[in-house]
Amino acid sequence: MVRRLWLAALVLLAPASALAGSQAEAKMTAIENNCAPGKIEVARHLAGRNGETVYKINCTDVKGQFVLVQCRLRQCQLMR
Repeated sequence: MVRRLWLAALVLLAPASALAGSQAEAKMTAIENNCAPGKIEVARHLAGRNGETVYKINCTDVKGQFVLVQCRLRQCQLMR
């Protein structure tokens, strides 16, 4: 019984930890493209084997400017 609960908790927490891991890579991608990252939001998240997450990152150096960064696993690239 305890083993089943532990496994269920592990499955439920896995997507959250995956998102947290790729946020750092998304911020680095923003920095590499001349955007000082501020607030970061998930614009789109597709779960699954080939899942991806698109982050909207507000740039703090220019008001109203943002970039969209697409991450698959831990590889991120600038979309816009």
